[in-house]
Order: sequence, then structure tokens, then C-alpha cells
Amino acid sequence: MTIPSGHDTIQKNVCCWTRYHDQSMFLFWALFLDFCYKDEHEHEHGQHLDVSNNLLDSIPDGFISACGKTESLKLLNFSRNVLNGVLHTFRGFGGLESLDMSFNNLKGSIGLQLDGMVSLKSLDLSNNTFTGKIPTNLGRSMVLEQLVLSNNRFQGTIPEQILSYKNLTVSDFKANDLSGFIPSNIDILSKLEFLSLSSNKLVGKIPMTIMNITYLGRFAANQNQFTGPVPFGITKYLSSLDLSYNHLSESIPEGLLSPPQLVLANLSYNRLQGPVPINISHSLVRLRLGGNSLTGEVPSSTCNEVGHNLTCIELDNNQLTGLIPPESGSCKKLALLNLAENQLTVALPPELGNLISLQVLKLQMKEERVKKGNLLL
Repeated sequence: MTIPSGHDTIQKNVCCWTRYHDQSMFLFWALFLDFCYKDEHEHEHGQHLDVSNNLLDSIPDGFISACGKTESLKLLNFSRNVLNGVLHTFRGFGGLESLDMSFNNLKGSIGLQLDGMVSLKSLDLSNNTFTGKIPTNLGRSMVLEQLVLSNNRFQGTIPEQILSYKNLTVSDFKANDLSGFIPSNIDILSKLEFLSLSSNKLVGKIPMTIMNITYLGRFAANQNQFTGPVPFGITKYLSSLDLSYNHLSESIPEGLLSPPQLVLANLSYNRLQGPVPINISHSLVRLRLGGNSLTGEVPSSTCNEVGHNLTCIELDNNQLTGLIPPESGSCKKLALLNLAENQLTVALPPELGNLISLQVLKLQMKEERVKKGNLLL
């Protein structure tokens, strides 16, 4: 096939297309048909169609039905274009395993458009303006492994039907308008590795059953309206936990910060009370507990021999008292230490001079403490 001059570089191998402009739609359509009707033996290992990062504002009429007839197409990527309108109905595509329509201007609800796909394992519809309920008809064979729906306008509750996709390893629903509760039997999704429910309007208690998902490494449910205590044992298998900006109460469970694989813990801006936990994982890199009502002293164990990997400690805006522990100087990797807006007697231990990586140190006191003269240098 002859490639007309005067266009961005276009390769006959559609897997390598880059910067293809919609004003050359006739060529776009011709090359797609050339690909879709090749003999199966030419696509023994499957083909990837990747036209991401372009200026396409629509998919040519007939493309979906034409390319749906090939069994060799494994990946279809239309991300980061300017596609608008509603999602096409995908008929055929018997071999398609990955569909990425993220970062476009697609809208409307999703019903049965994807239900006929029998091999779909990865679906990314993030960063569009889809509305309606979370779609649940995502392939009749139920083999879906990755579902990314973040940054849309989906509404309603987390549907029970999602729990039928028992091969899910990634479930990302963040930044939508979801309400209601987390299903109490969420642990049915026993293969989950990543679960994000951040920036929605979810309520109720966080179910303890999450701790039963042994593969779950990252759980984020920040910026919701959850209440009740932090579930005991929730970090048993987690490497990252973010429950910040909720309405969680009571004390931080004993052992929450001690699992050896835990790297990040963010419980900031809740209504937590009681002391800062003493037992800290040696793997912990970021500890964020600011904006609560924690009391007692800053534990010296935070930066003793097991705290050397900490780069960030935020205990600001609590009700902590006492002195800054000299052991704080043992956190040689510490880049940020925020103890501001507490009731500390700010006697600066000379050991803080050992923090060779420190970039931010915040120790400003509540105004009433300054008036009472609680600054000791």
C-alpha cells in the first residue's frame, strides 16, 4: 500500500503508529482494513493495535464491526485521543484481551456494549465522563482481571455483580460519585492486588473481611465518609494503606503499623484518638497521622533501629505532648518531619543535626502554647 506524502510518519505495522491525525481518516480506515483481514497464520502470536496519543475524535464507521471479525487481535488501545460520544458496542473480538479507551471525552452509560467479549482480561475506561452505574456486563466468560474506571462520573453503589469477576487483580473506582457501602463479602475477590475507592461518597464501616485478601498489596479509600474504627489486622498483607480524610474514630489498633511488608500508612485527617503506635515496621517509608486527636508523647521507637527507612513522618495537628525524642536523629533517610500544631515542649535535641536528608522540618506550635512560653532552645 502506498503511503501518501505530507503526513506524519506512518508505518505499515499498525503496532507502531504514532501521532496520527484525524484529517487523514481515509488512510486510517484503509490501514485498519488491511490489518483486520489478514490471514490468521500471519498473526500467530496475536496483534496489538495501538493508536494512543493522537488527535482522533471518532472511530471510523464500520471499524468496530470489521475488526471484530479477526480472532488475532489481542490489544486495542485508543487512549489519550479526543474521542467523543458514547462507547461503541463491541461485537466479535473473540481474541481481544485488553481494551484501553482512557483519557478521552467519551460519555453516557455502559450497558451491554462489552458483554459479548469472551476473552477480555483488561479494561481501562478511566478519565472520561461516563455516567450511570458501574458496568457489570464485562464479558460473558467472566475472565476479567483488571478493571480501571477511575475519574469518571459513575454513580450508585458498588454492585454485587462485580464480585462475580473472581479473577480480578486490579479494581480502580477512584474519583467517581459512588455512594453506599463496601460489600461485606469483598474478600470473594481473593486475587485482588490493588483496590482503590478513593474520592467517592462511600459510607459505613470498612469491612474487616479486607484482611482476608492475601494478595492485596495496596488499598486506598481516602476522601470518603467512612466511620467507625480502623479494622484490626487490615494491614496484615498490605504494603500501602490510605484511609485519610474520612471520619474514622477510636484508637489506632495495636500492631497496625508493624507488619514487615508495610511501606506506606496514611490515616491523616480522621477522628482518631489515643497514642501513636509504638511498634513500627522496619520497611515503613511514609507515616502520616496528622489531623487527628492523638495524645501522649511522640514514641522514641518511631526512629530507633527499626525506623531507618522512614522518609516522611507527619504527626501534625494532634494533641501530642512532651519532648521531641532524641532518637529522631536516627532516621538518616528522613526528608520531612512535621510535628507542628501539637502541645509539645519544643526542646530541639542536638541529634536532629544528624538528619542529613532532612528537607522540611515543621515544629510551629499552637498559638496558645506560644503565649505560655513553651519554646525551649
